[in-house]
Amino acid sequence: MRLNATMVSFRVYRIITNLVSAFLNHTCPSDQFTSTGQLETTKLLKFCRFQNLRTLFSEVRLPPEIHSIITSMETRFKVNVPEYQLLLECLKTSEPDSSVPRKMLPLKSVDLLGHHFEASPSKNSCVMVRLSDSGPFAAVTIQSIFSHTRRTITGSPVTQKFVKIQPFESLSPSHSLQDLYRQFPFSGGRLYYNRLRPETKVVSFESIVVHFGQTPMLIDGVAEECLHALPLPRT
Repeated sequence: MRLNATMVSFRVYRIITNLVSAFLNHTCPSDQFTSTGQLETTKLLKFCRFQNLRTLFSEVRLPPEIHSIITSMETRFKVNVPEYQLLLECLKTSEPDSSVPRKMLPLKSVDLLGHHFEASPSKNSCVMVRLSDSGPFAAVTIQSIFSHTRRTITGSPVTQKFVKIQPFESLSPSHSLQDLYRQFPFSGGRLYYNRLRPETKVVSFESIVVHFGQTPMLIDGVAEECLHALPLPRT
């Protein structure tokens, strides 16, 4: 049965490639690869339907009324729903009216100006980011990196790199008083609890400021282990 399914899939593939080749070359398709049985016809119809749905899911902002059916389709179309929703949150302030395609291209790593960035658990995943233009820096780990192409409100295509990050837990106001590193500028770093917050966030790759070195330590007056995040100088 497994072999028969494989043979049918191969035959459908040959039918599609033959039709495409004939179309591109302005010739008639070979009868050898256009005659189909019931299995080939069924599989070919399903393939075409799935491709139509893939295009719809990739290019159109679907209405809320049919969001309940998306989840079951995501596994088949290999779209990461949480990551996509985080991307929408990242873009909503800058491009509220744009149609955001669902397709994202995963990246194993990115090299920029002599610096190497990749996802956790690599040491190159520990970075300082600026979460807003006027906000403070935050120590985070990179959970994933991806590239995304969309059109702006004016219709111009733009490709941009993003990172999904998970921040370290900030000290409480009372424990922050024990953080002597805050007496210095950004280069002195600061203390965090040595644990990650449960939520994740997507930010643009440009939000990354620098890598940081980490040193676990115990601080008087703080019951749990802390982490000193020290920004590493750019070279």
